Amino acid sequence: MAVRIDAFPCTKAEFFRLIEEGYTPKHPIKFHLKYIQDIFANYYVQEILKHRRSQCLTVGEIGANHSRVLPCLPELSDRLYAIDVYDRSIGGGYTHKPESKEYQIIECLIGESSELIQNQSFDILFSVSVVENVPMAIWDNFWTDQLRILKEGGTAIHLVDFYCDMIGPLPGIVDRIYKSLSVYDETFVFNQSDWAFNSSWCSNDDLTMYQWCKSAPSLSSIRRSHQSCAMVLKISKDQGNS
Repeated sequence: MAVRIDAFPCTKAEFFRLIEEGYTPKHPIKFHLKYIQDIFANYYVQEILKHRRSQCLTVGEIGANHSRVLPCLPELSDRLYAIDVYDRSIGGGYTHKPESKEYQIIECLIGESSELIQNQSFDILFSVSVVENVPMAIWDNFWTDQLRILKEGGTAIHLVDFYCDMIGPLPGIVDRIYKSLSVYDETFVFNQSDWAFNSSWCSNDDLTMYQWCKSAPSLSSIRRSHQSCAMVLKISKDQGNS
């Protein structure tokens, strides 16, 4: 299977440009990192849909819960799916399903979808702040299952949270991503110095970090000393590979 992978931090310059170009979701709640990621996801998905508009592409949001991005897309595709289980113990989102006419719901987890989703079902998959919450028990299956349901020529776009400082990212999600995905693309390498915090990157505001320390204190020490940033992770499945 030929797979091409790229990863890069979300930057303020790109964020400001995307706001100016109208990629803000219809009803943002706050401009903390998760909603900044919505804008990046909205942009990258729309770019593919616009470029291949005549092809009636199928789009799935992994861990969508009550999606903020899918409602931005009906003018570009009528094949939109939220993929989630609506279980608060998994991801901490809403437990009730959205009553949306803009997209359909597939109740399953990627990594455990073989009974509900056929091979090569989606042209585009995307997620917002999901990858870093994937349980280790299905971590490897998350990637293999995703490539299974992605069509030849398809793309997966993930917006991923990570913590870093002036040295580089904390051992954890960035390292796990590189170790797992380099199996599929040997050119995908990780140089820690490239991921040392840069003030041009998008990051969470300090008030959000304070509030998150109150609601989830286990990461309090990290939040007091590291920046909470986001990356774009793009996985492209080449034509002619299953």
